[in-house]
Amino acid sequence: MLQRTMILVLLAVLLAGLPLPASTIYADWPSWQSAVSSYTTVDFEGITDDFVSYNTSAGLTIGDIRFVGLSYNGGYALYVVDSATYPDHDFGAGDVLKGPVYVSGYSAILRILLPATTTALAFDLGTYTTPSSVYTISLDTGEQFSNIAVGARPNTTFFGITSAVPFTQVDVLMTTGVSWESNPVLDNVAYGLAGGGTAGGGPSEAPEGATFLLVGSGLVVFWRWRRRAPEPAV
Repeated sequence: MLQRTMILVLLAVLLAGLPLPASTIYADWPSWQSAVSSYTTVDFEGITDDFVSYNTSAGLTIGDIRFVGLSYNGGYALYVVDSATYPDHDFGAGDVLKGPVYVSGYSAILRILLPATTTALAFDLGTYTTPSSVYTISLDTGEQFSNIAVGARPNTTFFGITSAVPFTQVDVLMTTGVSWESNPVLDNVAYGLAGGGTAGGGPSEAPEGATFLLVGSGLVVFWRWRRRAPEPAV
């Protein structure tokens, strides 16, 4: 029992010293671009000259990225809006993607599904009709970014990250808005590969597989040595 406890303590000490995967947040487009080796941008131009709905579980696919609007009632709500036809959707950069309406007490999510190798993401985040709003953005790696404030249209807030590990799903959730009137809006969604840049602070490095292998090997050796060691005389 003592031997097992010693091994668990040793494992906890070793793992505590290893860095955990983490993302780095960037304040603007130039700093994010300097930290990315390659990326693709989706600006939603040319899809429609009106207002088109993608209110299904399939959502909207453009190349190898997909968008889904998860409505508060369990359904789906997602739209591409031509800002020239609908000036109240003009955020200063052309057509936009509009997510499900905000309803207090419910979760309405604009979901982004990405290629398996994605380690960098950025976009302009706005809100339709509301003077101001607040968002939480979550990654499928477990990381979460809260209290992201967005001003009134035509203002948008830049959100950009690079990650030490790939991520494939990003959920954009409005946490403060006006019920039945506020919708999240995305534009200029860029995704790709982090290039190790340091603008805005470099991302923490993820532990490599070899590190875990060395730790595990050391524990096995220690365990076998303890089992073979003679018991002290009483």
